[in-house]
Amino acid sequence: MLAAPVRRARRMFVRLTVVAVLGAGFSLAPSAALVPSAIAVENASGEVSVSIFPTSGAPVSDSQEVAVTVSLVNDSQKATAAGQVVVTTGSDLLGDAVALNDWLAKSDGKKKPGQWLGVLNAPALAVGAHAVITARLPLTNAYYGSSWGPRGLAADLEVGGTSAGTGRGVLIWATPGAPPAAHLVTLLPVISPPSASGLLSSEELSVLTSAEGLLTSQLALATGRNVTLAVDPRIIASIDALGEKAPAAAQSWLARLAALPNESFALAYADADIALQAQAGATALATPGFADQPQLVVPATPSPTASPVPDASANPNASPSVPTAVWSPMLTGIAWPAENSIVATDLSVIAPVRTQFLVLSSSNVAAGANSPALTSVGSQRTLITNFELSRALQATGSAVDDVHWMANVSLASAYLATTALNPNTQGDAIAALSRESLGDVSDARIGEALDRLNDLSWVDGGTLGKVISSASAPSTTVVDQPESEARVTIAQRLLENRDALARFSSVVETPALVTDASTRQELALFSVAWTSSKSWPLAVDAHLAQTSKTLSSIRVVPSSEIQMVGGQVNIPITIENTLTVPVTIVVHATPSNGRISVDSDATITVQGEAQAKALVPVKARLSNGSVVLSVSLISPTGVPIGSSVTLPVNVRADWESWGLGGLGVLFAALLIAGVVRTVRKRHDASAADALAADVRAGTHADVRG
Repeated sequence: MLAAPVRRARRMFVRLTVVAVLGAGFSLAPSAALVPSAIAVENASGEVSVSIFPTSGAPVSDSQEVAVTVSLVNDSQKATAAGQVVVTTGSDLLGDAVALNDWLAKSDGKKKPGQWLGVLNAPALAVGAHAVITARLPLTNAYYGSSWGPRGLAADLEVGGTSAGTGRGVLIWATPGAPPAAHLVTLLPVISPPSASGLLSSEELSVLTSAEGLLTSQLALATGRNVTLAVDPRIIASIDALGEKAPAAAQSWLARLAALPNESFALAYADADIALQAQAGATALATPGFADQPQLVVPATPSPTASPVPDASANPNASPSVPTAVWSPMLTGIAWPAENSIVATDLSVIAPVRTQFLVLSSSNVAAGANSPALTSVGSQRTLITNFELSRALQATGSAVDDVHWMANVSLASAYLATTALNPNTQGDAIAALSRESLGDVSDARIGEALDRLNDLSWVDGGTLGKVISSASAPSTTVVDQPESEARVTIAQRLLENRDALARFSSVVETPALVTDASTRQELALFSVAWTSSKSWPLAVDAHLAQTSKTLSSIRVVPSSEIQMVGGQVNIPITIENTLTVPVTIVVHATPSNGRISVDSDATITVQGEAQAKALVPVKARLSNGSVVLSVSLISPTGVPIGSSVTLPVNVRADWESWGLGGLGVLFAALLIAGVVRTVRKRHDASAADALAADVRAGTHADVRG
């Protein structure tokens, strides 16, 4: 039996205008099409998902009834019988985003909170069925008072006296004394779907910039609307790299981008996830290079500063530099990591590279939902996007029908109302569109939602330049929101791969000719767009395999047994280089035994896609026989290149020649010794004869005397 207030509500005048029941075959997108914590109940408990919102989204006053729409989706596992929806409302002003979040999250724990507005008949629902009920309800019992702003709506589906699902929504109570309008700044990513291409191919650009292409759709959303463009520099570089060979559609698209008056800034190259790089262990963020693309003109890298106001002459981004074609952004020095991905230690890696302003979600900082649009995290000035507003606006693009679209427009308008009311926000609200669900949203529907929001009396268009130039930046801190362990593990493999290639590139006079293309591909694999893609690990594996092939591009060509004849020879070793650029390599050989010794290493330059012979000087030592020569390659800076190769050597030292030479030397020595002996004998005989003559002469003298 219903309580007395419910019976009274039944007697209230309720004019039911539409009841539409869609059969069980109706296909409904997942609850992510709504804002799960706000619009509909997640169905883990098997309940029917219920949502409620003002039908027109327009504000209401005490002289009006309120037109409400209730959506029922039976995504449980069993059919439900016919029942009734009890509609109630909260009287209290939801004056800031925290209060609004609490209401939508049902923090009060009540199924029928606040005042009763009416009871609506609900049809039976087969599994998968969707019913939409619209009705006009009087606000006699609302008791909203005189304060302008959001008030809560609630709907409870009862079947057989038991609650089968509840939902919450919001309306705007319009009274005199409305606050100044909130300034809505919308960040629109201009990016391509996940791809491992360091430079987009002509075929990719043709598809993306075609009449139905994603990039064309993004520009259509920006045209005539006050949105700030966050552009992936890879798109510009790709068109520039193709030059006159770029598809006509891509060239036309670039011209339209350059002609737009919208504020803009450059994302990291390929919209690489800078938080993921930092958490994977990078001590510095990777920057793209174009040494292998001589047709591109890369500007000098300026210091990492940001333009506080739009400046059409500004360089495309503080760092890294990218080629400039027709387009360059108005704002510089802005870094935008993936939503809810930053931990405090990331800032020391990110800040030195390109950042005067960091863009973080309100759920990634301690200030939370009521954070102003510009804050300071330590010494880092930080732009704060409104997480809930962003999700509601994004959901308008994935809404399966007008009902779900309007539910999210209504929710977005409520968050903008809290921005207008809350003095801490300074009236600025930044909404960020998703960089992950590309292709799953309708940019046209998001554009319609922006038009509807900007038509509201409490909303006007803001600019990021104005937010940046604000003198006030209250301090807050990072609430750590680390990347998933699985993503970090895969990212670490990419960083290890980067380091290995950097070491290998020392064989080239200009290492960037080897590393730049790979670095661009790596940045593409770090793209935020890969975050929810199940194919990301496979794409990473393919890139690692490609790098492994590069690391094996210089090798020693195996040979048959080398015949070494003689005591000292130069052994020829063939080196193959499959890179397109010349390499300088040091050839080091080590014998397996003492039959030979290697005098020194051999240094050789091998042209691109060619072979050359290095001559390694060796000496034979003691005997003939077999030796295994282990040959390894080293870069001029001492980095091992590739794997060592063993070459068999048969030593024929030619000791017979050495022996004959030795005998010859011995014979010569004996001959010389004989000559010396003969000379000495003759000299001794001559001396004896002289002495005898002297003796005889002396004797004769004595006799005469």
